Amino acid sequence: MSQRTAFILAAALTAFVLVVLGAVAAHIGLVGQADAAAATLPPATASPAAPQSGADPSSIQPQPDAPIATISPDLAATIALNLLPDASVLRTPELVDFQGTVAYEVVLDRGTVYVDATNGRILNNPVRFDRFPRWEHEVHEWFEGEHEDDD
Repeated sequence: MSQRTAFILAAALTAFVLVVLGAVAAHIGLVGQADAAAATLPPATASPAAPQSGADPSSIQPQPDAPIATISPDLAATIALNLLPDASVLRTPELVDFQGTVAYEVVLDRGTVYVDATNGRILNNPVRFDRFPRWEHEVHEWFEGEHEDDD
């Protein structure tokens, strides 16, 4: 292997490592922003206190089985957009059951985000990074050209 080929290989490997580290740092930053947005939400309201033992049984109202959403659909969309800032909402968020949790389904052009309807936490992470960087094809062609020159 010539010194020139070794240098080019080292430069390409260094660039690849820097891109991967940048992607990981960006991902961590986006998740941190989403958690910070969820932390600023108002706390979930507590269920009403149990009636006293001397209360009239006819005045006791049945409690709903499912928790009530404490955040609005607009806030759920905002939380989802904090996770994917360059995305756009395709439709109004809807209440759904996501793995046993009442959640808003926020459909974005870059994926679907499920936001817990009681506390605003993100229940899934649709962020996907490309398997190969966009420049990978160009680097491959460049190496192929260099390899042909060495023969």
